[in-house]
Amino acid sequence: MKIEELKNRFILALDITLHNIDMEAVNEILDNRDEDLFSEAWTMAHEQTKDYKPDSKLEEEMNEARELIFKQVFRMTGSTDLSAYISDDFELIVIHNMCDTNNKWVHKLSEAYLNYEIPQ
Repeated sequence: MKIEELKNRFILALDITLHNIDMEAVNEILDNRDEDLFSEAWTMAHEQTKDYKPDSKLEEEMNEARELIFKQVFRMTGSTDLSAYISDDFELIVIHNMCDTNNKWVHKLSEAYLNYEIPQ
């Protein structure tokens, strides 16, 4: 899936998922993501592609998409932490797609967003 298509699907899904979310729910998501089970899996997925260097065009597209996603999440939740997590997730998903890693955990991460859930 191309970055533009993924970005558009992410934004639509986030609009639906985060509509009327309250700070209690945001804090619960943040707490759950800080648990070892999630954070260790995320770190392992990140380590798998840490040496990947996108070309300048791809990097620019990815950065623009991440900024848009960050701002959207912040506008809807007021949480810089959740905004950063979700924007980082987007980058992780894009890079794994570009590297064609077939990482099952990253696939589930992506599917969660596209099914209107915030992974945690």
